Amino acid sequence: MVNLLQMGAFRVVWVLALTLCSGAGYAASIADDVRDLVEENIAATQSENMARMMKTIHSSSPSYQATMQQVPTLFQQYDLEYELTGYDFVGVTGEFAVAKVSQITRKVGGSAAFNDNELELLQAFRKENGQWKFWSQSVLNMNFFGQ
Repeated sequence: MVNLLQMGAFRVVWVLALTLCSGAGYAASIADDVRDLVEENIAATQSENMARMMKTIHSSSPSYQATMQQVPTLFQQYDLEYELTGYDFVGVTGEFAVAKVSQITRKVGGSAAFNDNELELLQAFRKENGQWKFWSQSVLNMNFFGQ
């Protein structure tokens, strides 16, 4: 009887371990997908490819239309270089994923004044057609530095 009880407890622990590992694997997979999206957004923005950049933003995002209107002016006025300096996946809650991202933006050309900066952002992502997309972000910290 004790052996059967121990065997049952072992099965419960084994199933629980498999569930936790698969959940951790699922979160790691999302973390990788979201990081890939962040990197794609930075590459598209740096190459000033508006269509490619907009594909990284959820079409129902509260900032989608404003981004469509403001980014072309940014591309016309500046030639900027972006560098991802930090990425920490925070987690998934409901239909949103969240990551803390740090990036440096430097002016490499353009006629308008620009302050090089490092941003620390909390970014939210939401799936659209099975793909993670930017939903919104909040600036946690911004540091300006000279060229």
